[in-house]
Amino acid sequence: MMKKFLSIALLLLLLLSSFAQVFAYEGDYNQQYYRFNDFVGVMSEDEAVELSERAESFLPIYGCDFVICVTNGLEEEDANDLDGYGEWFYRHNDFGYGPNQSGLLLVVDMDNYNFTLLSFGDCDVLLTDEAYTQICNAFIDDYAQYEPYEVYDRFLTNASALMAGGQANARENKPDWYPEDVTAFEDFLDPNAPRLVDNADAFTEAEEAAILDRINSFKAAHPESDLVVFTDKSAYGFSHAVYAADFYQFNGYGVGDDFNGSIFFLCLDPDDRGWWEAGTGKDEALFSSSTNTNRLDDLVYPHMVDGRYADGILAYIDGLDALYTDGKVPAPPKDPANWGLAGVLGAFFGLISSLVTGGARKKNMKTVAEAVRAANYLQDKHITQADNIVISTIVTSRKIEKESSGGSSGGGGSHHSRGYSSSGGRSFSGGGRRF
Repeated sequence: MMKKFLSIALLLLLLLSSFAQVFAYEGDYNQQYYRFNDFVGVMSEDEAVELSERAESFLPIYGCDFVICVTNGLEEEDANDLDGYGEWFYRHNDFGYGPNQSGLLLVVDMDNYNFTLLSFGDCDVLLTDEAYTQICNAFIDDYAQYEPYEVYDRFLTNASALMAGGQANARENKPDWYPEDVTAFEDFLDPNAPRLVDNADAFTEAEEAAILDRINSFKAAHPESDLVVFTDKSAYGFSHAVYAADFYQFNGYGVGDDFNGSIFFLCLDPDDRGWWEAGTGKDEALFSSSTNTNRLDDLVYPHMVDGRYADGILAYIDGLDALYTDGKVPAPPKDPANWGLAGVLGAFFGLISSLVTGGARKKNMKTVAEAVRAANYLQDKHITQADNIVISTIVTSRKIEKESSGGSSGGGGSHHSRGYSSSGGRSFSGGGRRF
């Protein structure tokens, strides 16, 4: 037994060395830089870290970067040259998703109370003029009503929702349950819709019966919440997060006016294999914690990698019941002898993911906070939108690197996102893994 666990320990060390490489650069986007850059000091370090992590969690979900730069670094004569400055800031810091560096950039000049919103790559096509105007107008309205953290948090919500809708409408190859125009979709409830939909043929008849029995037991214990289990052979180019949320919304799931409930989506595409769990309505708060979703993933992972999909679903529902009953998911067993190799690896990746995305990044945010100048945030000023498109003076102090980075959706590491949007504009929070 000792030799076995020494071998496992050696394997984990080797995996850790390669895992660090994964976190350094996802492949589709550069993780070295913060997505929320506060060069003025309009909010606390913890708030800035939380916004940056939320924005970065959107990258693999939408295939789009969401970057915010709050600055007072422009000279007075260049106060309206935000477009040129923004383009330089985006390119210089290597922001963007994929080969086209797709993304949105909001630049706010606090000295002159101007802002500009720029789109890059695929986002320039997907974001319509109407959506662009809607995002800008909402930002102006929010700026006059809310504190800084909520202003930028709401910007991320509005921008991601409109981007998701644009992506869904532009995608030609999608299931027939998608509305023709997702932005015009009207919500509805269908209490008779099946709560288990196995489009991937992942379960036997006996397994389906066992899962349905567990779903019904869960719903009886928690009558104010819905529960849906959905499998498919493909996510049709959507991220697992958006595809799961869309299936829930567009098929009329939920309980009550807030459509309370959750969904577990299993994708068995050989090139896109993984799962995603998410909650919405009043249930969303339970899924907004990465600790909860990581622990749910730890329960599921050993079964999924062994091809025991039904067992994974049943383990998930057991963990979900504990989450709804006690407000938290039980930690995995502490005795590694009871885990098996798959369980050890699942817990290992979950732990590393939590450590990298949590404490390490919060600590390194101090690098930014110590480098910027403090300034007064004057709520009574009016912010306006800059119109000029002129290349502004390059400020070389605007490149801020992180000592380490986090967030992975591959290999076995968990990915988590708080407050992301379905294509229909409904808010979900959740997490998942690939295997």
